[in-house]
Amino acid sequence: MAESSRTTTTTPIVASDFEWNVLVEKGAKLLSHMEQGTLREDGESKLKYDKLSDEAWAAALSKVHWIQEDRNEDRNGLVYPFLRGNKPRVHLANVLKSLKVSDQDKKEGGENNYQYLRINCETFYNDESERKLVRKDNHHGQLENSFNPKDGVIICHRNYKPKGKAYDGASKGMRKLTEYKLVQWSDLIFIQWEHWAEQAKRNARDLRYVFRSRISNDHTLKVIRRAIKVNPSTPVSANQPPGDFSAWLNKWPGSTFGTDSDEGKALLATPNVKGIARGMIARPTTYRNKVIDKIQVFMDEPIPSAEEKPAVCMLIHITDKKPEPKAPEPSQQKVEVAGKNSAKSKAKKGLKSVKENLKKGTEAACKGQSN
Repeated sequence: MAESSRTTTTTPIVASDFEWNVLVEKGAKLLSHMEQGTLREDGESKLKYDKLSDEAWAAALSKVHWIQEDRNEDRNGLVYPFLRGNKPRVHLANVLKSLKVSDQDKKEGGENNYQYLRINCETFYNDESERKLVRKDNHHGQLENSFNPKDGVIICHRNYKPKGKAYDGASKGMRKLTEYKLVQWSDLIFIQWEHWAEQAKRNARDLRYVFRSRISNDHTLKVIRRAIKVNPSTPVSANQPPGDFSAWLNKWPGSTFGTDSDEGKALLATPNVKGIARGMIARPTTYRNKVIDKIQVFMDEPIPSAEEKPAVCMLIHITDKKPEPKAPEPSQQKVEVAGKNSAKSKAKKGLKSVKENLKKGTEAACKGQSN
């Protein structure tokens, strides 16, 4: 899996010129693949969905060592709804409402279908000691996302890829784990999207919005800071260190960047957006002529009872590619040229007539004077 929602790198806090230029170039390539309908070098996705029953759906996930669970509780047994309630998992309900899409959970009568996937450590890891390390880590191989096929919305909340290392308390050091290479993060997101769209009798192609909620990936945050022109050497206050987003980034609607700009291309290539682009490119049958045309970055608004600080979010806008202007047919070009020549000819004749009349009037005047 290529996707991760957190890293350990913390400095520097703004993308360097080199990092920026590389991402702009990569974003341009991703955009070109979407616009031209061409595949990347890794080709089409190997994980495809084709109208699976509930049993076949579970079996398809099992083949790549993932399990879908009905989980609305934390480790203490407390229930946390996804969008509404005293302590929702995400703080985007008001944003969804402003977009005129469902802002409630499926279980509460809305359209947002919260899903939880986790890596099946019992089948993937052959070593029991590896399994024990993985079970202790709440940030290992867990995906929390919501799917709303009716309105064309995916909300990506917490997405932790299977890690390559884990802290081993017995040896008091990092231990290397079996590396997971079976499928990409985008494969797991899009096969879920297509499954729930089919269940809702909707077209998966009608995907319009993908949210990335409460972003913690340092690489993505560095690029966002540069895009919104954060000055890393300017402390705002004693309680706000340089680069603190609360001083530079507004709440919804925040800042919007078209993917025709360098900022938009750089954001497109970040860890939190490129997976969506790759997922679309790898499924040309479904998403041909669909493009990411703009990306919004903004601060969410936790309700007071949530006891959380505002965090950075992104909204990825997906739309149909604009049709290219058609070149006029050769016959049409001839008609246009003929029309222009005819107009020129009429103008010349008119000018000639005016000159002749003027000449005749002058001669007549001269004759009158001589008499």
